[in-house]
Amino acid sequence: MDTLNLEGTEDTPRIFLDKKNGVMEISGRSLPEDSTAFYKPVLDWIEEYTKNPNPTTTFVFKLEYFNTASSK
Repeated sequence: MDTLNLEGTEDTPRIFLDKKNGVMEISGRSLPEDSTAFYKPVLDWIEEYTKNPNPTTTFVFKLEYFNTASSK
């Protein structure tokens, strides 16, 4: 399982998912036009991670703002 590292933009958050170190972080602003398409790789990665998780996982949310579509 690879690390997922998406650089943030003005409308999308930075996403860093690291299996090796058990660290997951979502930070910034979440206003993607198509939140379903944007978050699909993230949800797929997390689903795969849950099949063989690390003994300890740290999940950090640092969202300044997220729209209704992102909250779903």
